[in-house]
Amino acid sequence: MHPLRSLPLFLLPLALLLSACSGERHSPESPTRGVMRLAVDPGYEGPAATEAGLFSRYYPEARASVVTAESLSAPAMLARGECDAALSLLRPDVAPETKGSRFRVEPVGRDAVVCLVNAHSPLRRLSVSELKALFGGERSGVLPLIAEGDVVMRALLEGGGAHGGWRLRAYGAPDRAALLRRIEADAGAAGLMLRSAYLSAKESGLVGSGVRMLPISADGDTGGPRMPDAENILEGSYPFVVEVWYIYIPGDALPAGFGSWFSGQGQKALEHGPLVPWRRLERTIILSAQPSSDPL
Repeated sequence: MHPLRSLPLFLLPLALLLSACSGERHSPESPTRGVMRLAVDPGYEGPAATEAGLFSRYYPEARASVVTAESLSAPAMLARGECDAALSLLRPDVAPETKGSRFRVEPVGRDAVVCLVNAHSPLRRLSVSELKALFGGERSGVLPLIAEGDVVMRALLEGGGAHGGWRLRAYGAPDRAALLRRIEADAGAAGLMLRSAYLSAKESGLVGSGVRMLPISADGDTGGPRMPDAENILEGSYPFVVEVWYIYIPGDALPAGFGSWFSGQGQKALEHGPLVPWRRLERTIILSAQPSSDPL
């Protein structure tokens, strides 16, 4: 029974007035109003927090809190109702005949898998097949490493997606910092890492001069190996570009509004972080109104 129904009738108007003044009545959620939880893959907290902060600046009645998916993947947290949206490399299956068909999936950014080696390593470039063989334990003289915490990248490579099908036989470093230290100390070591994680570690001073990144070429590509810079990632010429997905449940107003922001105005903020925007941003050239001093 509702608590107000047990009150005497002469006290009911006063109770209703106090209830209205107590802040218990909330405005309905909309695409630009409300509170939501965004679960992200480890390492994506920074870009997600930046987007959430900018979104709240434009829409002060909206707030998105960012939580890191540790033991579960971000999409799994969404499926269990532990968050309202997810930012992840793992794209759930959205085919109508599958359980994941209730998700809405939008691409919002790009990342890349990179190979790191010691500065004195004899390796100078690798093809995709050579990289898979190296981290499949098929090449002697090289110590393949993956950070134990990179469970999402491992799931991506061993899964059935476009970059899946790997048979990883790599040693586990305790974390990314330990992986970088081992590569810098061992000329025979090589490690796999997400580009975003590498850039964040470099900004934090964890990448020494003894670590370098290898250019990778697609099998059969006559254009030669490519480095994972932003331009090559946008063009798709670097062969290990991976999409970053924003995932939510259709009908949830605020997660839908945040996703629309992320894939639209929010793309510009990605230019200044470890991720690459999903789409190339248009540049506006502002011409000076002052007459030119050049007579021609």
